Amino acid sequence: MKKKEFNRMVFKDLNPILKEQGWIGRYLNYFMVKDNVVRAITMHVKESERKFCIEIGIHFDFLSLKRRILPFNISTSYFDYKNRLTPNGESDYWWDFPKDENESKLLIREIITMIPEKLEQDFENYESW
Repeated sequence: MKKKEFNRMVFKDLNPILKEQGWIGRYLNYFMVKDNVVRAITMHVKESERKFCIEIGIHFDFLSLKRRILPFNISTSYFDYKNRLTPNGESDYWWDFPKDENESKLLIREIITMIPEKLEQDFENYESW
């Protein structure tokens, strides 16, 4: 699978689920505003290795961002607080591109389950310090 095919897979399989949950965005960047908290999901792709990682971030809208951006350009790169989404608690994890449609659906299901759990866990950790 090449990056272009990966982007299509994300758009076809992941995008509708994220939109249904209230996320805004497309392809590799999504965000959601809840009260005064902006949550973001950014996917980074290593095409040469056929791998990708997912970064999640939290930003309080009353704080200024590193630079002024338009809402649809929001990504975790502008946030001070961000973390990698990892299945086993590692600090860094890169998933392999799925090999077929069945593998894609399983991977999407795994990721969709992990996102809210990780965001809430990270947010609670951030609140308590």
